[in-house]
Amino acid sequence: MKVILRANIKALGKMGDVVEVADGYGRNYLLPQKKAVMATLGAEKSVLDEKKAHLRREKSIIEKMQDVAAKIEALQVSIPCKVGEEGKLFGSVTGADISKILEENGFEIDKRKIKIDSSVLKELGTHNVEVKLHSEVVASLSVQIVPSED
Repeated sequence: MKVILRANIKALGKMGDVVEVADGYGRNYLLPQKKAVMATLGAEKSVLDEKKAHLRREKSIIEKMQDVAAKIEALQVSIPCKVGEEGKLFGSVTGADISKILEENGFEIDKRKIKIDSSVLKELGTHNVEVKLHSEVVASLSVQIVPSED
């Protein structure tokens, strides 16, 4: 069965691609989920129009995320932590902690979008953290871990 994809599907292809799939897969999954339509000339034109509109929206979103990334990269974040006598942290700084700090600065970013080299930061100093805003836009945030004053 030939179908035209209306969404990106990892194993099959991208939106607008004409692909050959098993009859059952197309009839029982792709068509009812509206992830594909039967391959006809009219459907192909319709899907191409949808694809163009989707690309315009996507471009607009990427531009907005690039602006947000520039603002995040200009931000210097300082996180005070309790430190032992030898300069080691009691605990660690996680993506959730960084997400809270970013929220205080006006950015609503999910903790799962924050990528740290290891799973947590356990040392004093300045660390670079990646913030994934979009599949194509990643901001680099400088996080400084300092000893707390209490």
